[in-house]
Parts: sequence; structure tokens; C-alpha cells
Amino acid sequence: MKSGNIIPQGNFSADTWLKIYENELTEAATSVTISGLDGNTDVVYRLIVRQVGGAANNTIGVRPNNDSAANYGYQGVDGVGSTAEALRNTSQTSLLIGYSGTTLNSLSWKELFLYAKSGYIRTSISTAASEISGTTTVEIDLLGGCWNNTTDNITSIVVFTSVADGLGIGTFIELWKPLAKV
Repeated sequence: MKSGNIIPQGNFSADTWLKIYENELTEAATSVTISGLDGNTDVVYRLIVRQVGGAANNTIGVRPNNDSAANYGYQGVDGVGSTAEALRNTSQTSLLIGYSGTTLNSLSWKELFLYAKSGYIRTSISTAASEISGTTTVEIDLLGGCWNNTTDNITSIVVFTSVADGLGIGTFIELWKPLAKV
């Protein structure tokens, strides 16, 4: 019988997520393109963005295949300070995943789950905590979204901001896909 340290080798999984993209920005950017995807095979994507606000007052959106037509919509709730509100838009040009904040270099955390398989309206759900500084989080968001393109296979995802260089230095972006078929 062998004894001593066991040194596992290879890849281990428990039907979890596999990271397929990772990038920490070393210079500010307005958009980042993640290419080489196959939404019909991957089925679901999980996008995580830890944003350092490179510009004030901007929103972050996602465009599958860089489709900028007004065929996206969302319904959501948010809390800003101590005020709660509901929001809806049915003619967006991207999947909205949250706001950055009113101050330069504020931190935000965003996560988006996207059903990616063609043949269906692509639905998403995103959560965000924005304008984080010290012990204060100014805004939180919960958004359900949809992209009404049921035909095209998702081969790329563009993460972008509404203001030039809104993805500041130190912004961290990850994209994950499930290991097991959904």
C-alpha cells in the first residue's frame, strides 16, 4: 500500500464551469471582443466583469456577434442609495448589465448569465453592484434581458461601455461555459 503525499494531475471537474476567457486591462478601453465562441455547443455563458470606471456616468452592455440593432430588451429593479425603482426598455441596442457610477475609478461588479443556443430568444439575467468605494455601494441592479435574434450562432461577445475608455485600467473580464451539457 502506498502512503505519503498524493499529487493530483490533469483536469478535475464536478460538472461546473470552465473559464474560456480572461483579461485584465492594462489600458483603458471602450470595448473588449471575446471571439472564437460557439453558442450552439456551449449553450450558456457566464460573464463576470469587475470594472474600474475609466470614465464617469457610463453603462456596460453586451452585444452577441456585435449586433447593435435595437432588438434587445430588459426588465429590472435597482436600488440607488435608499431609493428602489423598476425599469423597462424594449428597444435597446445591447444587453444592459449595469451602470458604472458617477465618479472616475469607482468599482463595479457585474455578472451576466446568457442562454446562447440559437433557435430561441436569447434570455439573460444579470446582477450588478456599482460605484463601490470604501464601505459604500451606491447602486445594485437585477436585470432580466433578451436578444430577439433566434437564428445566428453566437461566435463572439462584445463587452462595451457607453462612454469612451469606460473600462478603466485594472478592469477584469472573465467568460465561462458549463462543463456539462445544459
